Amino acid sequence: MMNELQSQTIAWLRFVLVMMVLLVHVHPDASPNYLGMGHLAEGTMAQAAYTTGVSALFVVCNLSVPLFFFISGFLFFTEAGQWTWDTWRGKMKRRVYTLLLPYLIYNLISAANGYLMQAVDPAFTVAWDNPSALPFIGEFWNSTTACVGMTNIFGLDMQLYYPADVPLWFVRDLMVMALLSPAIYYALLRGASLYLPLVAVLYVCGVGATFPGSSTNALLFFSLGAFFRLRGIDVVQFVRRRRGLLLSASLVLLAFSTACYEEKYAQQLHQAFYIAGIFVLILFASALIERKWVCVHPLLVKSSFFVFAVHMVPVGYGSLLSLGGSVRHLLFPTASIAGAVAGYAFAMCFIAGAGALLYLLLEKLAPRVLKVLSGGR
Repeated sequence: MMNELQSQTIAWLRFVLVMMVLLVHVHPDASPNYLGMGHLAEGTMAQAAYTTGVSALFVVCNLSVPLFFFISGFLFFTEAGQWTWDTWRGKMKRRVYTLLLPYLIYNLISAANGYLMQAVDPAFTVAWDNPSALPFIGEFWNSTTACVGMTNIFGLDMQLYYPADVPLWFVRDLMVMALLSPAIYYALLRGASLYLPLVAVLYVCGVGATFPGSSTNALLFFSLGAFFRLRGIDVVQFVRRRRGLLLSASLVLLAFSTACYEEKYAQQLHQAFYIAGIFVLILFASALIERKWVCVHPLLVKSSFFVFAVHMVPVGYGSLLSLGGSVRHLLFPTASIAGAVAGYAFAMCFIAGAGALLYLLLEKLAPRVLKVLSGGR
């Protein structure tokens, strides 16, 4: 049974993590003021500061997906003595409504838009189109691709694949983890002291199947969340007892990850940072909630999945994400650093606000449709 602080921390973090995803997706690194960490000396001091800040923010905000997996693993399981096959079957039935059904609908809408636009405009192309995608089924599995040419420390391919609604690759991988959960349960029950370090080493080294749905990213953090829940460990108390070590490790790894942002093996530094960083985020979130500096607003919590899923769903030539970029471009000067900072912050909030407004409209006009699209949340 979760205590109140731990429950509120997880609830509030769901919204915060979606905002972190949006910050990455509005791409403040696209500003002409972003030099790249290898070119700091080529611009002004202000541009160097902007570049360093954006690079560090990208590293921090990419904690969102590992922490999402951690929370998902934590919430999927119960304490070990209460975990049965009946419990697992019940969890899987609920995931049909909370994950599978909205996943199929959002990707079907995205795929249909692509087919329709190509019929209307033969020159229309889908961003990051994967030429080797499976016919039709690929829209739900490997429709698009990115990070072509990215390799791990052994020189093995680390190319990433996404479904038609790009952010829902997380849901795809999460559903695979749910299917693998009995094996994960027994691995944690029989040999967690070997299993978790082994997966962590493989993750940091960048070793993991590039087949969609089977990343060590999902496996490590889902398993880590499961470990805490199965052992009945209070996550908030765990991180508070180790805050000195976690803060020190995170700051050092963040500094190196930022400084080496464009180096060949930067991703391995990032991934080492993520392991400590997710606990630091929990530490800060729990402190803010306990001191009542932030509150868990019901709308932000219940609409977070909807905003996450819908912000890149294409409608015609655009999406909520591209609309936010267009409005930002109209209202804020891109040449100045102050304009860039204000503009990208505005775009992130605009997308979140527009998604929440759409959620409220559907809640009023079509509550049954919304219930399906939000997975019953």
